[in-house]
Amino acid sequence: MRLDPGERDAHASTHETFYGDVDETMATAAISLLSADGPLGVATEAFTVRADRYGTVPHTYVVCTRDNVIPAPVQRRFIREIDAVSNAPTTVRELVSSHSPFLAQPAVLATVIAGFAGASGM
Repeated sequence: MRLDPGERDAHASTHETFYGDVDETMATAAISLLSADGPLGVATEAFTVRADRYGTVPHTYVVCTRDNVIPAPVQRRFIREIDAVSNAPTTVRELVSSHSPFLAQPAVLATVIAGFAGASGM
């Protein structure tokens, strides 16, 4: 699907999809930065995630529970799939947030990220 965010009728659906909990002024500013460029294509090359390629690197994931782009159950599936081939489990935090917590809740997201950095000794 290709959606031109500059179209007036597309504004509401773009706001709800990407910026559901972002105030109208901020969402309008963010939407104005989007473009209607078409996708480059779908990657068809197989990439196998293995413990020796990925599992030795500490990894974290912030699940956004109100994400309308990647629903929380799909995000949790990503985590399970990575953990199945990793040497260490993913550190997970959840935010009651849309797809864009960096706009809706920047201070909360910063605290979560700082907590990850502190936990890993960074």
